[in-house]
Amino acid sequence: MPELDDGERAYLAAYLQVHSPSRADAEASLARVEERLAGGEAVPTVAGIDEPAPVRWWLRPRVVLTVTAVALAATVALLMRLDVSTMLAQEAGREPPAGAAYAGQDTGETAGEAVSRERALGPAKVSVEAAGEDAPNEDAPNEDAPNEGAPDEALDAYAPEPEATPEAAESASARSQRRRSRSDQSATQEPVEAPTADEPAPVADATLHAEIALLRPAQKALRAKDYARALRLLDDHAKSFPRSVLAEERSLGRIQALCGLGRTAEAARSIEQFGRAHPGSPLTGRVQRACPAAEVP
Repeated sequence: MPELDDGERAYLAAYLQVHSPSRADAEASLARVEERLAGGEAVPTVAGIDEPAPVRWWLRPRVVLTVTAVALAATVALLMRLDVSTMLAQEAGREPPAGAAYAGQDTGETAGEAVSRERALGPAKVSVEAAGEDAPNEDAPNEDAPNEGAPDEALDAYAPEPEATPEAAESASARSQRRRSRSDQSATQEPVEAPTADEPAPVADATLHAEIALLRPAQKALRAKDYARALRLLDDHAKSFPRSVLAEERSLGRIQALCGLGRTAEAARSIEQFGRAHPGSPLTGRVQRACPAAEVP
């Protein structure tokens, strides 16, 4: 008989654990055998020795026959189970199982029923739901930091519109000619064409370009904590453009530069002046937090 593998030995051990007699049954059987021997039944002796040879309980005929019958039954059941499992697995296109736990002890389900159930259910499908909270933006600037200047986006909001291209000018000219032609047909007097709203204002654009060109280096100096250079650039901007549309951003940067230089008293006065000069400004909150060390009256 070929040697059993690990799965077969595990199955045989499980079978013996379920169907082997309990210790109480074994002791009762041994007691009955001893009673029969004590009743005068013949006891085999060794030739030449008057005393009977001791008989080990596991070598007694009834015990040997019982164990042998159980072992044969377990072996037959194991072989039948393996054959059935192998045929069902081959029919389903799967590899035969290497070993199986004892089936039917609790549920009464046989090996064939278990395989049929697996074939009916099919492989399990696992779905993973990807859900997560939005990670906080670690790159977001800290509004309370004293070295933070007015964002460049505030300057970009005031950037002038791009200059008209030749193609756009030609298109506008063609539209103007069509409107003039229709007007000539409907009225004897040629109407005066008003300037369109999207025509660029060269002077205003040049001024705004100059302001932004002076404020951007000041913002870079604030981010680099070069407060002296930032304050100098902001003061130059105030002298060059006293009525600037970017006056609020300039004031915020100046307060941060003063606070970075330790001139908290001047920063506090600038914060107070900002509140009077720009009531209801969207930058009021940032101005008030620009210098935590300043004692604003």
